[in-house]
Formats: sequence, C-alpha cells, structure tokens
Amino acid sequence: KTVVLFVDSRDVFVQAGKETIIANFLKQDSKVVFNAERNCWPLSSFPVNMLLADDPHRNPEGDTDRFKGYHICNSVFPKHGTNPQRWLNSGAFIGYADEVIRIFNVLQSIPDWLVNDWPGTDQAFFAEILLTGRFNVSLDVCSDVFLTLQALESYEETHSKTDLFKIYSKGPEMNGYNMLYAKHDASDSALQSVWVDKFTDRVPPILHFNGGFLKSRYENSHDRWMKPEARNMKNGKCSSNLPSLEAEMWGDSVLKAPRIPSMSTECANDPHVKMCLEGISSQLQECKLDSEISEFLHEKETSGLGFWTAFTIARLWTPFTETDHRKLAHVIFQGTKGAGSDEWLQAMALLREHSLENWQKVHFVSAALGCAVVIFLLARRHKTRGFFPQVPSLLWLQKIREN
Repeated sequence: KTVVLFVDSRDVFVQAGKETIIANFLKQDSKVVFNAERNCWPLSSFPVNMLLADDPHRNPEGDTDRFKGYHICNSVFPKHGTNPQRWLNSGAFIGYADEVIRIFNVLQSIPDWLVNDWPGTDQAFFAEILLTGRFNVSLDVCSDVFLTLQALESYEETHSKTDLFKIYSKGPEMNGYNMLYAKHDASDSALQSVWVDKFTDRVPPILHFNGGFLKSRYENSHDRWMKPEARNMKNGKCSSNLPSLEAEMWGDSVLKAPRIPSMSTECANDPHVKMCLEGISSQLQECKLDSEISEFLHEKETSGLGFWTAFTIARLWTPFTETDHRKLAHVIFQGTKGAGSDEWLQAMALLREHSLENWQKVHFVSAALGCAVVIFLLARRHKTRGFFPQVPSLLWLQKIREN
C-alpha cells in the first residue's frame, strides 16, 4: 500500500496536496505511472533508433508526423488518439513501492559501468522498461498527475536572432507560451495562484518544466549578441524564468512553502531553513513580474502574450527598448486576434519575403563589388595583364546591371 513519488529537483512545481495526487494516481489502471511528454527522446536518435534522418526537433509542426518513419517512436510506442504527449519522460513518476522495487531490481543484474553510462541516460532505460511489457507501467497522457511543459519551438526562436520578422510575427502565438494560464487559488492552501492547463482547463497537481519551456535560454545566447544591459540579466538572480513563476504562485506567502525549486541543496540541509526561505522570498520578490504581465497571465486569452512579452529571448538582443518591445508585442497580438492567426502570419510572411529580397540584392551587389576588388588586387599583385582580370569583372558588372 506504500506509494512512492519521484520528481526532478529544480524544474518541478507541486501545486496540489498529497490527497489529490494519490487520488488521481489511483484512477490509473497501473502500478507505476510516468509523466508523458511531446518529444520522443532519446529513442529517436541514432544508434538507439537505428535510423539516420533529419533532426525532427527542428520541425515541430504537426506533432503526429514529426517521427514518421522512426520505427520505435512511431510504431512501438502506444498511440493515444491525437494526444501529442505519448512518450515517456523519466523526470517524474508515481507508483506502488513493490512494483518500483521490481523495476529497480533489474539494475542489480546490470554491471555498474553500463548502468552509469546507459545509452540515452535513465530516460532510455525507463522507456525500454515500459516497452518490454513485463511491468505494470503506463504513461500519464491525460496529465492527471503530471503535466510536462516543453517548447518544441524554442529551437526556432533561439536560432533566429537575425530574423525579427520570424520571431515577432509569431511570438505571442507560439505554442510553448500558450500552455498555461494562472488562476487565483480559492482553496485553503498557501498558494496565491495555481497554473492551469490551457487545453484542458484543469489544474495539474505537478508541473514538470522539462526541455526549454520557460526555463532560462540565456545559455544559448552568447554575450556578443546581447545588449549591454542584458548581459547583467544573464548572470543575475532572475537569469532563470522559474523564480518569476514561483513568485506568481506564492505571492507573499512563500515563507509557508515546505520546499520550492529555487531552494538550493545547501539551504534545504541548513538547520536555519527559515532564514534560507527568507532569502529566497527576497529573491522571488526581485523576480516578480509587474502588474501588467501578471494580469495577462491570469487571463486564458492573453496568457501567451504575457509569457512571451516577459520571457522571449528576443528581449536580450533586439535594438528595441522595453517599451518598444511591449508595444510591438501588443500590436502583433491584436493583429492575430483581429485578422486571425493564419491571415496575420501570411501577411507578415509576404512582408518578410520582399524585405529579404531587397536585402539579397544589396548583399549580392556588395559581394560582386568585393569579388571585383579582390580580382583586381590579385591581378596587380601578380602583374597579370590582358584578358584574365577583365572577363570575371565584366561578368560581375553584367550581373549587377541585371539586378
């Protein structure tokens, strides 16, 4: 009858009590339940999948088709209708102790050198345990206990630093920023607000911020890209986005929190835990979002605008001031709501296409002139005379005239 709950440390929020968590677990028809995620990792990677193919993470559009042709991900893993959360994530699980012990006993028969360097880490091991069918294990695809939050589009946003059209035209509508909204907690708990799944309107007991969603993406931004003031943000107390979300949850009652992700290991083991919590409370207050952003987050319709305005990586390196950034975000949000997301993106794509076309002409002319200069200098250096330097120069000039 003993139930064991395991969760990752620094990227998990618990927003429900023990009774709710156990009650939701007992609804499952399994002895052990792992949280499910939208990404088939690492079993989509060679050599585990034995398939060399394009990286599906770079093309997140259409979750159901991302792993087409990936035998293990698409064919071996069970399908759950159109639910995109169908692959195992080992960062959180709950189960009866006896079945958990049965699973861990498997490790006793495996040499330590292999266990410590298991191909695909512990996530691959537990996924393979699930796929054997030998254990009473299932995935929480309906998020009764766990909700994983992974922004598959974060790759696109992080690697599009020179393309403002690509980022701003879709920004507030990006899926990763539209998975949650906040709701004031009316229960007797110490929480000021709880996070609600935007697609089910349910309050998941445990949130797992796996992957890059709403965690810091500062590590993907080199200093040379950043505005001077943004470099301080990179190494500051609020360099991770999670403290801002914690501040929204706990408000002024953070001292009542038994354990929160921002609490370091040293603090958790310190006999003066209350003093540690006071320090953490001060940090959370520093990272607290302003009232405008908070209001956006507490509305289902505008939560994506709030998340994106506050946390997009574009804030760090664009030439815009904070005021300009917010104005752009508002206009884009109103455009998608007024004209419709598809129409807005098509209009922005058209604008972007013609803008890039002009830039391509400018770059071509620059490259042509550069090549002509190089050829001329080489010709002079080697004292080349006659036909050789003239032909390529004439060809380049002809190209410039045509364009």
